[in-house]
Amino acid sequence: MLTEKVAQLLKSYHVNYAQITLDGDQINHDSRRCLTNGKGTFARILQNIVKTLKYIPVTVRVNIDRENNHEDVIRLMNSLDNFNLLKKVGFYLAPVEDFDTYKTPTCYTSQEFSKEEIMVYKSLLERGINIVAIPRTTIGFCEAINRDDYVIDPNGFLYKCWVHIGKTIGRVGDIYTGIQLNSVHKTFTEYKFFSKAKCSSCKVQPLCLGGCPLIRMNTGESKCVSYKYNIEEHIKMASARLI
Repeated sequence: MLTEKVAQLLKSYHVNYAQITLDGDQINHDSRRCLTNGKGTFARILQNIVKTLKYIPVTVRVNIDRENNHEDVIRLMNSLDNFNLLKKVGFYLAPVEDFDTYKTPTCYTSQEFSKEEIMVYKSLLERGINIVAIPRTTIGFCEAINRDDYVIDPNGFLYKCWVHIGKTIGRVGDIYTGIQLNSVHKTFTEYKFFSKAKCSSCKVQPLCLGGCPLIRMNTGESKCVSYKYNIEEHIKMASARLI
């Protein structure tokens, strides 16, 4: 876990920031992310965030699905506020995704997530916190398709996509012997953005560039992002920061 000692080590190695995932409020989080003895990790993580902030910035990522919706996120915000953290950490919302053709009932569609996202942003605005940025164009939906971006697991294995962590099939080398230019590596680094007509004519195409590459690789279809459904509200809230 990200303890104070680990935070000091990260700073000494010039790590710019840490991202920590919390799955909603304490009840939800502890039911999903517990220790091997069954004990929860929520309170301990918040305590460690307080200590880590003395050394490097922290962003809190919150995963959202039907069992951990905007109401649970708002309860999480209350907990962060109790630890005097709400205005000190970055805040990042992410939908729990289906990465293949099997559809999990608890996952939101992009359109459903777009509504949850806006409700959380509005709740933050009521507290005087505006984390909504002006949407900008990008060179790729995520780092996986960038030539020099890799994910490293605790054993030193390299992957292009974080979804593959711990899976032999997704490995593209290790930190000891180097990068393997195998079929997985080639699939990501030679990924083509616009092979689908629906993307080339979409108004938010410059913002997402076809969505998650892995989802499209596995399903043959591009999954639209929440921007497509809430971009007007997003821009209104983002522009309020400039006034």
